[in-house]
Amino acid sequence: MRKVSFFVFVLFLSSYSVSFAFEPAEAFAQEQAEAKAIEQAQGTAQARPAPEENVPSQSEKTKTITGFEVLSGFAHAKIHNRGNYNLVPLIFDLNFNLKPPIEKLGIKYWGLIQFQLEGFINTVTSPKSNVEPGGAFMFKIGFLPEHYKFQPYVKMGVGMLYMSQATNEQSTRFNFIEQGCAGVHYYLTKQLGLTFECRYRHLSNAGISHPNSGINTAFYLLGASYQF
Repeated sequence: MRKVSFFVFVLFLSSYSVSFAFEPAEAFAQEQAEAKAIEQAQGTAQARPAPEENVPSQSEKTKTITGFEVLSGFAHAKIHNRGNYNLVPLIFDLNFNLKPPIEKLGIKYWGLIQFQLEGFINTVTSPKSNVEPGGAFMFKIGFLPEHYKFQPYVKMGVGMLYMSQATNEQSTRFNFIEQGCAGVHYYLTKQLGLTFECRYRHLSNAGISHPNSGINTAFYLLGASYQF
């Protein structure tokens, strides 16, 4: 009887020891799993990029026509024997995104880069009332990322116009123009901005007929820019 009691007592101690040994191991494994899950959740939250304001989306970057500009102001030149040649310009520019074709050539540029199709009609106020209708092709490049509110730029281009004003400098009414410009946009919203621009224009008939002295004109322009 004593042997049986002793055997039962030993069996009881063995089972209690085994359960005592495994319970802490299971609890430790569970704690490790919970800690790992928390670390993974924190890592996912840190890896998720924060939303950026005013950064153009991929669809915006690939737009072909990105917006338009309207400019007006005052322009001034000198012509022989007639004094001041003053203009009130009205200029409309349609903007085309040049980034996609340039990137296909392996060239990446982080700033503004555009082709502009320009149309204009300039009202001549001196020496006589006349008009200068015409058009031009312009290349424009900005110095800061496109989503910045403040955007300085330069542009240049060539075009043609018709002069209703007869001058001693030019023997032809149809003439070619070369233009160089510098300006700045300041965007009030993501789409609408104010523009200030200065440009220098050289006018001549490219030697087709003489006289062909040329007329150099300085423009001072204010306007608005709208982005689609």
